[in-house]
Amino acid sequence: MSQSDMWRDYSAGFLKNNRSSGLSVMIGAFISALLLSLLCGLFYNAWKYEVERIELEEGGWHSRISGGFSEEDMEAVKSFANVKD
Repeated sequence: MSQSDMWRDYSAGFLKNNRSSGLSVMIGAFISALLLSLLCGLFYNAWKYEVERIELEEGGWHSRISGGFSEEDMEAVKSFANVKD
């Protein structure tokens, strides 16, 4: 029997024989998972709200066209169906 098997058997036996220790380990694992989930949710929502704020302020474009255009060129670009501004 290897040392890792002995440790696994000892740990499982200890948690089975000591109900209060097993219960406290389960509660600790649950609370840790709950707090980790809360933390990840907070960071995700903060990132998502920042993306939404930028889209509201600047639009949902993926690139920006810059350069010198005449008024006729701008009217031609605005006549495309998917161009708003």
